[in-house]
Amino acid sequence: MDCGLQFAKRGHRTVFSTAAGAGHRSGVLVLSSRSRADDPDSARAKVLDLARGPSRSARRVYKKIDSTMRGNVASELEAMFAVTGAAACVLSPAYPRQGRTVVNGRLLVAGVETVVTELGGRPPRTTAGADIVESIARNSRLRAGGIPLDSVRMEPAELARELENQVAAGNRVIVPDAASDADLANIAAAAALAGLDRLVAGSAGLADHLDPGRAEGIAPLPRPACERVAVIAGSFTAETARQVDVAAGLLGQTPFRPDLGRSGAARRALAEASRQLDRDGVWIAHPGHVGSSIDGSLVTRIIEWIGTVAGALAAGGRTGFVLTGGETAAIAVDHLAVDSITIAGEIQPGIPGAVLSGGTGDGLPIVTKAGGFGDPAALYDGIGWLRSRPA
Repeated sequence: MDCGLQFAKRGHRTVFSTAAGAGHRSGVLVLSSRSRADDPDSARAKVLDLARGPSRSARRVYKKIDSTMRGNVASELEAMFAVTGAAACVLSPAYPRQGRTVVNGRLLVAGVETVVTELGGRPPRTTAGADIVESIARNSRLRAGGIPLDSVRMEPAELARELENQVAAGNRVIVPDAASDADLANIAAAAALAGLDRLVAGSAGLADHLDPGRAEGIAPLPRPACERVAVIAGSFTAETARQVDVAAGLLGQTPFRPDLGRSGAARRALAEASRQLDRDGVWIAHPGHVGSSIDGSLVTRIIEWIGTVAGALAAGGRTGFVLTGGETAAIAVDHLAVDSITIAGEIQPGIPGAVLSGGTGDGLPIVTKAGGFGDPAALYDGIGWLRSRPA
């Protein structure tokens, strides 16, 4: 969703579909393989199956990767080469506005080499701080090469020649350093000049600088102003914890932190949500408050809790959602049996507002946010967007 937002901002109708064959009429179709936690072979197969049809008709394909390189980046790139027929691609996880940069071929978060963990403490196959070129080579049959920052900051035509030299040397994945938005803009321009825009891979940071051909802003999309807003913060990150505390403090509330070790946790949550929503119109729940003290059984209970609570709250048709944590949003969307999600606005960089279509949540607006994204007021701003009436 955060990646699709970058294209929606430029006037493209951008739709996230839960099925590759749904046939939505959109300028940009966003699909998710839900393969981050899979083994590499399973992830490769999922991406092949998902992307094969849409990639045939698409002029350009952007392979979204996690900005901290979690998951099966290399094996999924192999799949994307197979379905697009691209000779080579530029890869950049950098997203400077969210603190992700690439320096000397290594991914940094907030300026330091940081190892991140997955939901449930599962270690990712690629971590922040890893040498990206080495990781691609170790986890796939793809040859990769890097470009240092001083070369990235040459004129676009000179950088384009460097990209062409990388391809001539047999490198299929080219990883340029990037420490600023200006660096990403230069990379995007050079990739186009070098003819390497059939397949591009990266986070929402690089996507923000690709030229989709229009610059008209997000097209107006009808959405109701929500009478009630439920915030479900399933992310375990420190950033989300701060954002929960800030939103609750500004609204004069105490966040609801469920005891997921006890039976009936969802029932108690819904009772509290009903009282809070009737009184204040906003309910803030933080099931991700358990932090690092998690195991497989607790993760299962969190998933069940999020699905049950989101489904019950959506059934009334009046509640919009702020969902933080990619897994949180995926669980809720699955439980609501949503067909598609159309991006309708930008709350903060990389944080989209959208409208659901189909299923229990048909017509409801939502805000989705990656756990580590946004400034301290991100959740509060998301609540404000949902409660406001479109101009």
